[in-house]
Amino acid sequence: GKVKLYPAAADMGSAAPENSVQVEAGREAVWSVQNELPTVSAVDTSHALAWQRGILDYVNEPLGSAIEDINRYSSRKILIRDTAVENIVFSGTVFVDATDAWVRALPKLFPLEVVVDEQGNYLLVARNSAG
Repeated sequence: GKVKLYPAAADMGSAAPENSVQVEAGREAVWSVQNELPTVSAVDTSHALAWQRGILDYVNEPLGSAIEDINRYSSRKILIRDTAVENIVFSGTVFVDATDAWVRALPKLFPLEVVVDEQGNYLLVARNSAG
């Protein structure tokens, strides 16, 4: 199908608000604080729904945004201390049953270190800030 999207603050009354958007199957809507209406575009549904198979795919995603998503599946919380780490652009695949291995591999790919804090959380820090 189709879904109709509208801002949460909209008063529905008897009709959908003027700033609502209808999104059909095979399309996605991305809302940003800068725009009144979301951007609607085509989406590869096999990629978008990969999470249902335990696969999280990212393409040019800020690492901080990917981490927010990955934390839903990780056995340990992943925290970021540095804005530089948060803004690293990440493209790749994360298997939800292997998030620990993925986190431990990050220093091989990016200028960051992984530290385990007192609560057992993973803390990602810029390599020049570690220690």
